[in-house]
Amino acid sequence: MKTLLVKFALWILRHYQYEWGVNGIVLMRATELCVEAEKTFGSGYGEAKRHAVYAKLIKDFPQRTKGELADAIQIAVRYAS
Repeated sequence: MKTLLVKFALWILRHYQYEWGVNGIVLMRATELCVEAEKTFGSGYGEAKRHAVYAKLIKDFPQRTKGELADAIQIAVRYAS
């Protein structure tokens, strides 16, 4: 069920491309990374998951502000959880 909801959320983001002041592409990638981190780290280690996702986003989108990337993670966590 969770996977289905994440796929639906990603479809919405692809369709609208820009939401909540965060670029849709960044938000899609953050959501994918959050789901991947959840599988890797499990239910614990919240700060480690956030750090791993944040580091990958900085490497993927160096031109974006760190605040936008942090906001994308916060939004993506809502989709992934």
